[in-house]
Amino acid sequence: MLQLKNIYKSINYHVIFENLNLTFPSSGLFFLVGDNGCGKSTLLYIIAGLDNSYAGDYLFDGKKMKDCSEKELDRMRRKEIGVLFSRGNLFDFMDVNENRNFDLKDTPLNLVSLSNDQPVHFLSGGEELLLAMENEFAKHKKIYLLDEVTSALDEQNLNAVMDILIKQSKNSLILMATHDRRIMNCAKNILISSITNFHQTSEE
Repeated sequence: MLQLKNIYKSINYHVIFENLNLTFPSSGLFFLVGDNGCGKSTLLYIIAGLDNSYAGDYLFDGKKMKDCSEKELDRMRRKEIGVLFSRGNLFDFMDVNENRNFDLKDTPLNLVSLSNDQPVHFLSGGEELLLAMENEFAKHKKIYLLDEVTSALDEQNLNAVMDILIKQSKNSLILMATHDRRIMNCAKNILISSITNFHQTSEE
């Protein structure tokens, strides 16, 4: 479903990827780990269609992403590719219930117990992240891209997040850039990064 072929990417003459080749299945949980500056976030931006300043081919469902218009890419991010960061994608001016139901045709998942009329800016970091995940996963997208979403969470919220991710990964492909060593035993698939490429390991 998702293929990167001979990807070359540099920033200010610094090579991030060189001849990067990766193929992902339609579902599963993959961790992207490595030192700062190795390209974890850059890879997520490319896959999300937010960065097309690279050489090589990136194919999503057999279609070259560079051939897509900005309108097509926006539609894909609304319908097929979810992107989450540490603070989530919530509207601060809406309450919990309004965030839960915004742009959602299906029934909200209610993964976290919160008062519906509670203002979002009063939520803890863990509650905000869980609500954001609830919103995204209720849309049943094909791919979810997560960038450093667990490092600030306490153990209780971390366990809740990982339970959600493992369950969701049965139906979606989840790629998660992380430095959080607490979660390394939660996925069988890990992408270990060097400065210019990633190589895949499989842990049974």
